[in-house]
Amino acid sequence: MRRTFNYTNRRKIGRKDVSITLREERAVWVFDANLRLADYHFPRNAEVWLEAHRQNLWMQWEWGTVSALRVPADRRLTEFDAPDGVLFRVRVVQPPGQEHHKLVGEADAISFVKAGEADDRRRHLLVPVPDALDQQLWKLDFEHDPPQHPRPSMAGMRD
Repeated sequence: MRRTFNYTNRRKIGRKDVSITLREERAVWVFDANLRLADYHFPRNAEVWLEAHRQNLWMQWEWGTVSALRVPADRRLTEFDAPDGVLFRVRVVQPPGQEHHKLVGEADAISFVKAGEADDRRRHLLVPVPDALDQQLWKLDFEHDPPQHPRPSMAGMRD
């Protein structure tokens, strides 16, 4: 039996309550997010942040408050050359006050669904991500969870 102590009262947001959809617009990837946070009883004015990350790349968007979610106009994934291996994170933090920015809820390692594809909610054993492999044929990265299988980056390939 797994036992943990939660002294901070942080709540884990279920994957079923977060859905991320990616679509390509003019050669740039854009995402849409659907968040269902009402059942978690967070403070109504707690701030909601959405993050996209892969390896050492990271982007963050302010998503309003729990009671008034505000979708940002610019949701382009400009830091990522390809969406492969990008994961999302939702964080709910305390509103301004004594414990401002204290983490009260989180959903991590949320994968996306490309627009028009079926959402099967399965986790891949190996996630292919673009990377500069130089003269290597393949590489397996165990530093991440789940392990990643870097594939040649299209940006580095020349005719």
